[in-house]
Amino acid sequence: MPSGDPPGGGAPAGPGEAGGLSRAARKGLAWTALQSWGVQVLSLLMFLFLARLLEPRAFGLVALTTVFLQIAQIAVDQGLSAAIIQREKVEPEHLDAAFWIGMAVAAAFTAGTIAAAPAIAMLFGEPAITPILRVLSFLFIAGALSGVHEALLVRGMRFRVVALRSLAATAISGVVGVSMAFAGFGVMALVAQDLAFAAVSVVVLWTASGWRPRFAFSARHYRELVGFSGGILGLRVMNFLTRRSDDLLIGRFLGPVALGYYSVAYKVFKVFLDMFTKIVSRVALPTLSRVQRDPEALRGALRGFLRLSALAAFPVFVGVAATAPDVVQVLFGPRWAASAQVMRVLAVVGVAQALSLVLQQGIVAMGRPSWTFAILTATTGLTVAGFALVVDQGIVAVAAVYALVNWLTLPAYALLLRRLVGLRLADLVAPIRAPVAGCLTMLGAIWLVRQAASGLPPAPLLLALATAAAAAYALTVLCLDPALPGDVRALLRRGAGRGRSGLPAGAGMRPPPPGAAAAYPALGPEAAP
Repeated sequence: MPSGDPPGGGAPAGPGEAGGLSRAARKGLAWTALQSWGVQVLSLLMFLFLARLLEPRAFGLVALTTVFLQIAQIAVDQGLSAAIIQREKVEPEHLDAAFWIGMAVAAAFTAGTIAAAPAIAMLFGEPAITPILRVLSFLFIAGALSGVHEALLVRGMRFRVVALRSLAATAISGVVGVSMAFAGFGVMALVAQDLAFAAVSVVVLWTASGWRPRFAFSARHYRELVGFSGGILGLRVMNFLTRRSDDLLIGRFLGPVALGYYSVAYKVFKVFLDMFTKIVSRVALPTLSRVQRDPEALRGALRGFLRLSALAAFPVFVGVAATAPDVVQVLFGPRWAASAQVMRVLAVVGVAQALSLVLQQGIVAMGRPSWTFAILTATTGLTVAGFALVVDQGIVAVAAVYALVNWLTLPAYALLLRRLVGLRLADLVAPIRAPVAGCLTMLGAIWLVRQAASGLPPAPLLLALATAAAAAYALTVLCLDPALPGDVRALLRRGAGRGRSGLPAGAGMRPPPPGAAAAYPALGPEAAP
């Protein structure tokens, strides 16, 4: 490793190391899958307990609070995490600059939030969020303490520590939240859960990572990072407005109870998105960045990631759309019935995001985050205006606007990749043919079972529907595309290998040498639309 490289950085593998890169990417997928599945299963279990212990208003108050906290967190990170991942060569001065700038901004935002909490609560029309804002403002500090360490681990594709960190933080924070809910702390149980997750994350990352910030700051290196991160920052701001303006408007005009119903539906959507889509998209960025100079290899990797994402995500979201009332009844109970139709509409969003998240990572990997920022700038205004126009029609109408925007955005990403790497329509259609056919067969199976077993109690009925849907999907996909399992195994060999491009040494990143500590989580909840 060159002397200036921090742990986890460096050049890409040479001709004899392509297989190593492929193994690293495959391991990244495996550990990211473990992280996503383990975290989301634990999170969902804890959430089910909390949903039965707390009222919808509690979830609505925390959701309204996080509208402000998340937009501020974007400013704290400034897109520097993504810049550390994407750069071909990262020097220690880059890391020091990113860390200390993040800490300074985080401290300022924490102090400012504590002082301005009553005014912010008045702006949102809900005085009850004042103490929640003040306590959760310390999440800014936790985020700044974690950002660079996370970025180094993702850059080096060291996903094992990331997975273990997330599992530990989710389990411990879940126990804290459920215990406090049982003890009657109400909404503060959710607040304590968030703080516990952040605290455990910081401890694990600093314990596992060998990197420590020095008391030094280089303005030149900071400017180099900002040159890339500016586009990421704008992207995240636009993405935040698209994603969270619905929460703001629902909480402001329909109240925290309605926002609670909406938040529960969104939580289920987010769990499935992370489990079946972001597993792929999170690994896609470092993998695609390694072949950013080879359009042919990048197209092959994109096709593979699209296929894998559609294969896993399409049946889940289509199944949720078809069975949402049953899912809500069994998992959350009858008092959450108002969440079912919102969940059904958000499942339509998931189908679009299974593709758009991968396409967006391809654009970012090519060093063009400003292009995706331009798309979101154009669509965010339409989204927010649409939310404002339909919010008085209820939470289902708001979710429908979100779905429409996601489907309108998908072809825009495809057109940009056509310009960047020559991605064709066939490159988009071919990977998803079998999953689409499988979903159609699955819907037919759900209809038949519902007609034949409509007298069953809710839980056995949902189990029968899920079993029939899974069997129909799997059989259809394997019949139409028997080579699919082998193609998935070859995905990263095509995407991360040297291939015919003759990818030169020094064009990407080299895995850290044995003993080099590097680990960090992905880009955060607002990394992609």
